[in-house]
Amino acid sequence: MISVASKTDVQRTARSLGRASRVWLDPAHPLRREAVWALQVSTGFTRSMIERALTAAFEELTEDKILKFSAETLSAHSEAPRAVLHILAGNVFTAWLPGAVTTLLLGSGCDLKPSAREPVFAPFWKRSIESADAALGEQIHIVRWHEDLLRRYPAVVAYGSDATLTALRALAPPETHFIGYGHKISVAVLWKEALAPEHVSDVLGRLEKDAAVFDLQGCLSPQILYLDGEDPGLFEGLYSRVRVMPQMKRFESWDILKSELESFQPYLSAMGYAGPDARMGPLQDDLDALGFSRVCPVGEMQRPPLSWRNGGILLAEALALR
Repeated sequence: MISVASKTDVQRTARSLGRASRVWLDPAHPLRREAVWALQVSTGFTRSMIERALTAAFEELTEDKILKFSAETLSAHSEAPRAVLHILAGNVFTAWLPGAVTTLLLGSGCDLKPSAREPVFAPFWKRSIESADAALGEQIHIVRWHEDLLRRYPAVVAYGSDATLTALRALAPPETHFIGYGHKISVAVLWKEALAPEHVSDVLGRLEKDAAVFDLQGCLSPQILYLDGEDPGLFEGLYSRVRVMPQMKRFESWDILKSELESFQPYLSAMGYAGPDARMGPLQDDLDALGFSRVCPVGEMQRPPLSWRNGGILLAEALALR
């Protein structure tokens, strides 16, 4: 273990990470343009899908947001691992970014093992960090897989299927702090108030933001749209906007919907909703019991803040044990 980075070091890291994020938020920047082209090849996603994913991810990683997260979260901890190995997902190429940012803020070394399926984005991100802060860039290493890899790290953060996580956990020594992010599903609930004719176009546009990214492969992608008492045909216009269409179902009451959602436990991740916020307040205890770690308006599902407890885990707390 090492001492968690000092307040001054955290602020310097946040500024550097913020400068790197500005690169990714500039559609005209040469590095972003090169990465978007390469990601089309490595992921098979369209240019517009990749650009949406990058913008959604890095708008949550601005200097101000990182500083706010650090002030609220890191001050309570004193120790962190000397280095953390991140084993990256192949289907959602931005999923590991919050974990990598958290690792750097703690002052730990950040080693990234890209997926063989998508080896492109991690080296591009490292380049953007190096251009913002050469010293911070030296804390990041891109590593290759070998049988003893997990034995070299006190902490491992892995993304993948449940079967992959089980296999990786078996390779790690018992003393390794292993944090796994496995299979999850998300849903969207469209309340009656949002289904009035004058609101449908707006809701459709916001659903597109959530459903068009990652072809519904992400844990925050709404695989099922639940419509409050309305014919699912109301949102057939979504077919022309996404490559993979969410399943659409009608529900008659919250109790009936809750019963169906219980069948998906323990895999529930996020619930997006369209309609009055007042609809959600009385459901909070049920949502907690169902295991939802994120509840937000539709259109925001793919933009979790650094403070999101993915799978109930806040990585800063999980890594900084004291």
